[in-house]
Amino acid sequence: MWITITEAGLKTALHEDEIQKWREFVGETGVDPVADILTRTMAEVRGYLVNKYPLPASGIPGSLANDAYDIAIYRLTKRVESATSLQRKDAFDDARKKLEAIARCEIGVEDATDGTFEAERGGVEVASFSERLVTRDTMNGV
Repeated sequence: MWITITEAGLKTALHEDEIQKWREFVGETGVDPVADILTRTMAEVRGYLVNKYPLPASGIPGSLANDAYDIAIYRLTKRVESATSLQRKDAFDDARKKLEAIARCEIGVEDATDGTFEAERGGVEVASFSERLVTRDTMNGV
């Protein structure tokens, strides 16, 4: 299943003191960076996948949700309070290493099954292969 990371999901993953710092930051600056951070995080995760996997029009694999939230949380805490971001740096680094391993095809992700892939292909036919015609038995004596 492919998903979109959300503000509600981000709030669930944050500690209460991090949420409070976020609220204070928004109150002081009048700027809420969450929507931008979530959008950039989704684009980054998709960037690691784009050359190796067929992508639907939007979303990321559900198996990468925790990694995407770790990246988003680090970016948010770095922006609203640097002391908290140091506590989140290891999770951020681990998430990035996992994405790099996926890009190198060392780790796989689930297929996009949300129905948007067909439209994204733009009518390109996918090759399918039948059983091998040349086998050891058919090459006997050659």
